[in-house]
Amino acid sequence: MSSVEIAKEDPGTEQETIQLDLRQLFRMILSKLWLIVICAVIGAFVSFLFATFLVTPKYQSSVPLYVSNTQAHADTSMDANNQDLITSRSLVETYIVILENVVVENTLSDYMLEHYDPALLAQGF
Repeated sequence: MSSVEIAKEDPGTEQETIQLDLRQLFRMILSKLWLIVICAVIGAFVSFLFATFLVTPKYQSSVPLYVSNTQAHADTSMDANNQDLITSRSLVETYIVILENVVVENTLSDYMLEHYDPALLAQGF
């Protein structure tokens, strides 16, 4: 028989021993399995409701940009030098600032709504 003995000693009293049968403990847990499952389902449902209605969704995306200085490469080989990389990085940082501007975002949004079907745009976003 699988059992565990737990010794409990209170000051001023004799030692008390509690014996637990592991099979009996396992059967007790299985007999309350329905309650455990119901609590798990309720907890998942409450979590779903919380995430759906109370948490504001935050979306984030990123894209690597590289701007090539093509005019500098018109007469020379296609090897990029350090100055080209610095120039490209500076241009990308400038483009990011421009794209994050609210006026640019609103203008771009208006342009897209004028030239594209809103249902098609909704599929992409």
